[in-house]
Amino acid sequence: MTDHSLIDHNARIAQSASGTDRSSSALADSDREVTDDTNNTVSAVNQAPSNESRQRFRGRVMAAAVMSLLLPLVVIHRLAFAFDRILFPRLAGVHVQSPLFIVGLPRSGTTLCHRLMAQASDRFTSMPLWELLLAPALCEKYLIAGLAWMDRLIGSPAKKLIRFAERKFGGTQSAIHATSLESPEEDYLGLLPFGGCFLAVLIWPFHPGVWRLANIDHASHSQRQRLLAAYKGLLQRHLAFRGHDLTVLSKNPSFTGWVHSLQETFPDMRLIGLRRDPVESVPSQLSSLRDGFALFGHDVTDPRIVTGFVKLLRDDWHLLDQYLDTVHPDQYQLIPYRELIQADSEALLSLLQSFGYDISDNDVERIEAACAAARQYRSQHHYQLSEFGLNATELQQQFFATNRLSPRSSMASETSPETTIPHDENDDDRLSLISS
Repeated sequence: MTDHSLIDHNARIAQSASGTDRSSSALADSDREVTDDTNNTVSAVNQAPSNESRQRFRGRVMAAAVMSLLLPLVVIHRLAFAFDRILFPRLAGVHVQSPLFIVGLPRSGTTLCHRLMAQASDRFTSMPLWELLLAPALCEKYLIAGLAWMDRLIGSPAKKLIRFAERKFGGTQSAIHATSLESPEEDYLGLLPFGGCFLAVLIWPFHPGVWRLANIDHASHSQRQRLLAAYKGLLQRHLAFRGHDLTVLSKNPSFTGWVHSLQETFPDMRLIGLRRDPVESVPSQLSSLRDGFALFGHDVTDPRIVTGFVKLLRDDWHLLDQYLDTVHPDQYQLIPYRELIQADSEALLSLLQSFGYDISDNDVERIEAACAAARQYRSQHHYQLSEFGLNATELQQQFFATNRLSPRSSMASETSPETTIPHDENDDDRLSLISS
């Protein structure tokens, strides 16, 4: 072999060896990439349950914290109720005359209707949040009223601190349902000490007993009597504190399944039912509960929770129709959401007069001003039907299977089956100009 041939031969061997090294290196890199990808995949799989576990753990801790605060309040409120019977024997004679109950699908204008009607303050009275949570008993109301009087004597430092706390911590929820301790609220909150508040669904969404609270008409006789006696006691104590001559104005969407029981307890009651196209009201309700469920470690998009609320709201929708047959026409009006948001003061005043309520000139002026302010509101919030796994066509088929019309209203499909719909049922925002 010549020197040149030897050199070429050695070069080819070196090149081959180099190629082999490069192939081995590439193979090693590939192995490392596969290993890294596998590790990342395993890490992601392991991380998902870990995140869910942490969320559930935080939810249990929060539930335990809430219960540790709630249980002492339950004991205090029940003892206070017992003291009321000793301190104020006149309570038994307080008559709850012709109360006006606002029921219907949540996120269908119930708060708007409540705030508009409440402008007739010479006629109506509603329980504010501080009474419901802190002073459902009459002796507690007088105690807090006395403390508030002393606070005013020294420049209202406690009131200013409470206002600061409301502004500081109420911002997120106020986008959905603005409230304060002095705002009129759903008085089913006063049933917390008696185990009758549907709000417990946020903590125990999979407990069938909680869901049964939404339709007390189908509960056992003993449970129904116990809760209705407690509720009547709440209203009597409120009237004893505010004025016997006032009419109770109560807004509770959760009482849509309580109507027959309420009618037995308050035969002269008046009833307003409100509803809104389910393509809007169902996801709006779920969206409004997102933070509440998350606080206790639950996901509002859980199919079990979504299914539970769809069934509940569908049943409420049909109950509103049934009441057209079972409640006297002079005592019940069914109003679509689209009619309500037009905020026609003449229609509202006519409705109140048809129920037999005398409205003062001052109340008429306040209602007219409130309606004018309400018409100025336009919501910019939106949400997706798909985030809850809902289908517009299926929802409408379930809800509109049997549909009746209010004598004073027309109820057709109020929205096209779009997947993105306006989050415009923000009743409190609509009245932000008049609720100060």
